[in-house]
Amino acid sequence: MRMVLDWKEYEDAVFDECKRAVHFQDAEVLRDVRLLGKDSGVKRQIDVMIRQMNNGVVMTTLVECKHYASKVNVKVVDAFIGCLEDVKASKGVIVSEKGFTKAAISRAHKGKNDIEVDIVSLGELQQFQAQGAFPYAGDSAL
Repeated sequence: MRMVLDWKEYEDAVFDECKRAVHFQDAEVLRDVRLLGKDSGVKRQIDVMIRQMNNGVVMTTLVECKHYASKVNVKVVDAFIGCLEDVKASKGVIVSEKGFTKAAISRAHKGKNDIEVDIVSLGELQQFQAQGAFPYAGDSAL
């Protein structure tokens, strides 16, 4: 029987999978981070942050955990993209078990070219096991 996770256990599981996926790379994986927004001037809460060197440049991936009872909507994706822009992150990933609305998927994949946003489930995240598969593989990831 599969045990139902509460929101904290869900975040723990996502954090553990991020650590597992990058354990062999020179990456730092942190949980519940507060980053100062460059534009807003306020601290933004980040569920999981991954930092690693990529060709001499520090790349930052932010992971947002959404343990919702329904699909993640476009407003959530918009807010996340705003956070990524504010803290000058390189990439963002939203993790949700309930899925995403069509508008949310479209917004995540058709946004600005300078920020990559991916949307996955915890199960999909668990499948990343090849070196370089997470968070960066050449010019893209996840």
